[in-house]
Amino acid sequence: IHYSEIVYDHFKNDFKTALENTSATGELSKFMFTTENNGNQYYHATVAKRLDRLNNIIGTTLHIEEVTDEVEALYEIEKLTVAVEQSPVSIVITNLKGKIEYVNNHFVESTGYSRSESIGKSSNLLKSGCQTNSFYSELWATILKGETWKGELINRRKDGTLFWEGTKISPVIINDSIKFFVAVKADITAQKKMEMALTSYKRRLEERVVTKTKNLKTAEYNYKELVEHLHGIVWEVDMDGFIKYISPNVKRYINTDVDELKGCHFRNLFNTEEQRYQADNLLTNINKRPTEFNGEEINITTERGQLYFNYSGKPIYDDRNKVIGFRGILIDITQQKERDKYIVEAIWEAEEKQKSFIAMELHDSIGSSLSAASIYMNTVVKMYQHDVVIQKVNEIIKSTAKEVRLIARQLRPPELDKLGLEGGLHNLKQLYESNAHIHIDLSVSKLAAAVLSPQLELAAYRIIAELINNSLKHGEASRIAIIVFEFRAILYILFEDNGIGGLEVSEKSYRTGMGISNIYSRVKSFNGHCSFFSIPNQGLVVDIQMKCANIVDNLN
Repeated sequence: IHYSEIVYDHFKNDFKTALENTSATGELSKFMFTTENNGNQYYHATVAKRLDRLNNIIGTTLHIEEVTDEVEALYEIEKLTVAVEQSPVSIVITNLKGKIEYVNNHFVESTGYSRSESIGKSSNLLKSGCQTNSFYSELWATILKGETWKGELINRRKDGTLFWEGTKISPVIINDSIKFFVAVKADITAQKKMEMALTSYKRRLEERVVTKTKNLKTAEYNYKELVEHLHGIVWEVDMDGFIKYISPNVKRYINTDVDELKGCHFRNLFNTEEQRYQADNLLTNINKRPTEFNGEEINITTERGQLYFNYSGKPIYDDRNKVIGFRGILIDITQQKERDKYIVEAIWEAEEKQKSFIAMELHDSIGSSLSAASIYMNTVVKMYQHDVVIQKVNEIIKSTAKEVRLIARQLRPPELDKLGLEGGLHNLKQLYESNAHIHIDLSVSKLAAAVLSPQLELAAYRIIAELINNSLKHGEASRIAIIVFEFRAILYILFEDNGIGGLEVSEKSYRTGMGISNIYSRVKSFNGHCSFFSIPNQGLVVDIQMKCANIVDNLN
């Protein structure tokens, strides 16, 4: 049959050209095409010469292979790379010795150092000398423990100018080993100047209030002009929490006029019980200790969604130096938090791709080799049944093959994509029960695929796997109970084990290697919260709630 009768019309010309080229020159010809019925599938075609015994060309061979997954994977990698390259903050990747391996475009623009001048150099390329050696020692000690370091640095550009950078350095851990460090850095020079200017101005203002200077009206006018243009809310309350002053820009956030809020209680700024509890707790704490306060976070639910603020302030004194109220400021950090979440999501996505690649290599390459070795060893064992060394080697090969399969499944669970969260968790239960001395009681209510995004399913799976690992490694548990269900667009995870308990577990205080920080980070990415209750000699109880909307949806 002539090839033109069976080859698809839409790539006949490509095939004809390749066939003629191979027949004439004997060279290998390649081309790409997609099917007519489904334009989302990609194929790679190869035309090779066919030789007789005398090496004469007697025909050709056509080989067609579907490469849709490879093409889509390359597209995803390209998309992530573009996102990192176009990021409005500097991103730097270094090896374990601090040598720079990657910088994005914003780093080049911000520092003046080109990629060729940066890559391969030490991370102290921007060192200004404004921080002490002990400061850097503490930084390195933190990240080498597998923890994230956050802080502010004064660095020096290539042209010698100094600038402030808000920096977050995170170790990337693969297979319980730190592979490299990722630093996300934002230029906060203007913000620092504004903060210093604001602090200086507030200090001068308060001095004028105490001394009753003749410039009081001018100072109050300038103060109002300043706070009305801030990205945040300035407020004053009396000792009982009733509002005496609030900046007019409050209307940007809660759509309420200043006159409606004056005389109302501070908690009226918030519209959920949880947020009102935050406000009450804030006022209670500053009443107990009437000193300066700053650095804490509070959130408000509005028509625009969830808004986040950092609050700071100090007491107001009368002529007799008695505290009569409090003055503070809520700085809007919503966009900053959203950017941080997006960067974390991008890093997680890259980690998942890397895990998938490693899992495939373990399963296809090392797993296959171990299986072949096991087959040969079975023959050897039959021949030398009484040889203790051969028996031991056979046991080690089988045990290693089992461990490789377990690690590959943990790195990238294939059943999660095929069966969803419910099926993935049941497979996870069987995996642990067959490979460890543990019994898992698992209850998963029917989860609607339309409600749970793939990102949320993967996050929930990773969290539960991390909790099980902690119960085995740190809690010495023999029984685990897990309940998973969705109610009103909230995914609930209830976890309990019968381990030793007694560990101090919280977001700010956790044991190194337990992965608690990673769990908190994943939960926060879905606007959720989690609670750990570690009971000595009884076990650990964990309550996790995550909103069924992924981080990308929130940003869009």
